[in-house]
Amino acid sequence: MKKIFSVIFITILFSSCNIYKPVEIGELEGIKLDKLLINKVEIIVFVQVKNPNFYEIKITGYDLDIILNEQKISSISSKNIISLPSNSDKVYGLPVEVEFKNMFSSTALLLFDVLKNKEAEVLIDGEIYVETLLVNKTKKINKKSKVKILK
Repeated sequence: MKKIFSVIFITILFSSCNIYKPVEIGELEGIKLDKLLINKVEIIVFVQVKNPNFYEIKITGYDLDIILNEQKISSISSKNIISLPSNSDKVYGLPVEVEFKNMFSSTALLLFDVLKNKEAEVLIDGEIYVETLLVNKTKKINKKSKVKILK
């Protein structure tokens, strides 16, 4: 009897690994200026995320570098949980806070130039942490796109 339970447990464990399909990070959809303050700018980077699984998955956090026109402007980390409904394909906004010492710093000038031109090349590089039915996964991200500045 004990042997039967062991076999069933191992079968379920291995079959659950096979039913997980990785979360897909799609295109970067755009950037939106959220707040403009004296010493910082808050923007939102919109990213398409697809959950190809028949069950809900949760993104339990992320550690990402945001690179704008080949210049790193911020590192963002979050432990906020993002629930991805089953078989979903949606766009999510990631808040990014960019601080600078003064309005004439290279980062501030880059941001103002991007906002003026209405377009930028954005690279998101790092990891997201995904919670599935039985296991936690780490997914590496390296996505680069030319995006529009949204209003």
